[in-house]
Amino acid sequence: MAVEARRAFPRAASLNASAMADMKSAMDELVALARVMSDPLRVRILALLCGREVCVCDLCEVLDARQSTLSTHLAAIRRHGVATARRDGRWMHYSLAPEWESRVPGFLALLEARARAATWRARDERRLLACIRARQHAPCANKPPVGMGSSKGRRSLHAA
Repeated sequence: MAVEARRAFPRAASLNASAMADMKSAMDELVALARVMSDPLRVRILALLCGREVCVCDLCEVLDARQSTLSTHLAAIRRHGVATARRDGRWMHYSLAPEWESRVPGFLALLEARARAATWRARDERRLLACIRARQHAPCANKPPVGMGSSKGRRSLHAA
């Protein structure tokens, strides 16, 4: 089997351990990116995070998704190092990880170019800007939980 591999990939046999480790690292990053991008909701989340930090309550409202659903997707995105989170009291704010942007050059430009032409992107962007404007008058702490109807008698979705 090893002889066949050397015949099929003669240059691979001459790679040193450092080069092989670099190739494996690059491959691992591509696989992680593919996993993150494997869900349409994650693509929408990443498009909203391009160039800004967004509160999870705004993501819930814009994407019309429950906080628990978004938490699952955001955890996967963070686990692969694509996004970072910052806690502000009870609230979590997400943004793209700067080190990730430099490791996968051109990806954000591709995402923005493809998403810009999509109708969902324009709708999501309008809704996010409306959320941000509304927050200037009422901070996240004053917003009712999203997707739960009346919050009377229920624990807040944003509680720590």
